[in-house]
Amino acid sequence: MAFPKRHRATGEPVGSVLPTGQPRPNHGPRPSIVPVEAVASEEAMNRLGRAMADPTQLWIILALRDSPQTPADLMGLLSIGRRELSDNLTCLRGWGLVTAVVEQERVVYFLADARISRALKELAGLVLVTGPIGDDG
Repeated sequence: MAFPKRHRATGEPVGSVLPTGQPRPNHGPRPSIVPVEAVASEEAMNRLGRAMADPTQLWIILALRDSPQTPADLMGLLSIGRRELSDNLTCLRGWGLVTAVVEQERVVYFLADARISRALKELAGLVLVTGPIGDDG
């Protein structure tokens, strides 16, 4: 007589049959990747604006504007620690602004969309004039 396989942590039977003898429900195959969420342009601008409002995140996206960077490159450019860099990159990745690939056993970060780079270059040339409005003096 063969004993049913059991989960190491819970001790629950593992397999296609529940302890009651009924077949285990099939919920379909599990996805092998995390689903990608597409966001509307308004939300994309909101996310970019939030990133630009944080000085560290702004410097990260500006550093990535011209070329991909490794974490070591970014730590050297920004003079920040590994933990602070990791937290900010996680946030930027979660917002869909930055992505990463592994190249020859090292992680390389880059902007997720070339339009982000073009938008940053346009904004860098923006000059805002502030002061009194009208001729009130």
